[in-house]
Amino acid sequence: FQIPVPEAKLLDRAEKRIIEHAEKLRESGYPLLAFYGSRKTRSSTITKLLAKRETIAATIFDKLRFRLVVENPNEILPLIAHLSRTLFPFNYVIPGQSHNNILHFKKALKEDPHFSELSSNLQRLRPRASEWLPEKNPFSGSNYRMINFIVDFPVRVDELVDNFQTEQAYILGRDVFVLVEFQVIDAATARDNEEGENAHHLYKKRQRKIVESRLLRGSRSRL
Repeated sequence: FQIPVPEAKLLDRAEKRIIEHAEKLRESGYPLLAFYGSRKTRSSTITKLLAKRETIAATIFDKLRFRLVVENPNEILPLIAHLSRTLFPFNYVIPGQSHNNILHFKKALKEDPHFSELSSNLQRLRPRASEWLPEKNPFSGSNYRMINFIVDFPVRVDELVDNFQTEQAYILGRDVFVLVEFQVIDAATARDNEEGENAHHLYKKRQRKIVESRLLRGSRSRL
């Protein structure tokens, strides 16, 4: 909040770094089928704000988002672990903003020999299987499946600000954080998410319907 740098420029630097990391993953032979990013447009941001119960811009976490697709579901957990070691620290993931209805964590620990050895050192897992399911997105199809999480992604700003070497800059540091959404999914689930009621144009239609009902209700109350 104290540097004269547009948010778009900060997102540009985060995007460049993440894309470079993905290219290195592919060059190293990592089994990554697809990797692509997108920016939320101004109109999409406004629509989402109108559709959400929270009405402040800070609640829009996916202004910059990336989707990573692997071939098999059993490759999802290793990919997330790899990202948390090489791209961002795991503790930079925003609490309460992760959703998962693909991977059953407790089951994954039991089935993998390496993870099963580590499970005794983890905090107590939730006992009921239903509790690992996220709150359903009201605009998504009933069988839409995804793993996504929001990361406080660090971006260097000293090269973006003239005369950066000041006492204030020294106290504040050289990095700021931008919110980035990561989506991780297997190929078969990605295909299923584009069919039937899960199709993106139907998602947007359901979202617009909520917005229209709220706007019309608000206009009637003023008449």
